[in-house]
Amino acid sequence: MESMNFRNDTAASPMSAYGGERVMQDFVERYYGRVYRLCYSFVRDRKEACDLAQDVFVKLLDRMDSFRAEADLSTWIYRIGVNTCIDSLRKRKRRAAEPFDERYHDVAHSDDFAEKAAVSEMVRDALMELPIKYRAVVILREFEDRSYREIAEVLECSVGTVESRLYRGREMLKRILHPIIRGEVGHEV
Repeated sequence: MESMNFRNDTAASPMSAYGGERVMQDFVERYYGRVYRLCYSFVRDRKEACDLAQDVFVKLLDRMDSFRAEADLSTWIYRIGVNTCIDSLRKRKRRAAEPFDERYHDVAHSDDFAEKAAVSEMVRDALMELPIKYRAVVILREFEDRSYREIAEVLECSVGTVESRLYRGREMLKRILHPIIRGEVGHEV
């Protein structure tokens, strides 16, 4: 399968690079992995991420004619993906992520490889506690490696707003994670 990196794809139409009967299938196959990972970053549930990725592709395929090559194809795909995730979280008034508990205390102080992986999971769980507007910026910057300009385009806001939200999101993460790392349990955002 072709690379899932679509960062600099600037085709005039997402379908213009394809032809034949498999147009839509090829498009989905080409971009599904990245869209799924983006959705999973927001919801941290495989089934829900799969459902959201499908929703994203329905929207992408329905809106194919509205794509303007003024921005990268990836920006357009991310915008629809992020908005779909945010809309879903808002509609469902998603319950707050479970608060951290003692399970992370020992993990934060270990040198064991398996426990290092658990630390990564702990950070991702902490991310789920952030308000959506901060979570979106942190995910796009830290997990998707998007530039401030690209994030601003995806979220349709200014670069200054991106910088501010990223700073605040990181500060919130520090407040959430600090007690765990210090060996305390409980926190307030």
